[in-house]
Amino acid sequence: MCKFSLYMETKISIRLNIFDPEDFWKTYGRLMEDLYVLWKTSGILMEDSCKTYGRLLEDFHL
Repeated sequence: MCKFSLYMETKISIRLNIFDPEDFWKTYGRLMEDLYVLWKTSGILMEDSCKTYGRLLEDFHL
């Protein structure tokens, strides 16, 4: 029997100062950049895990 798992933990802390518009937009911009990087990274990880899973199936002739 073969087990295959992928675990990714993500923590994004958000602090927005709604009383200072300049600070709000800077923080919002950083948050959007972080979410974009996370989205790209998770796509790459998913692609790699699918390739690895495919190779495992080939190796075990499943």
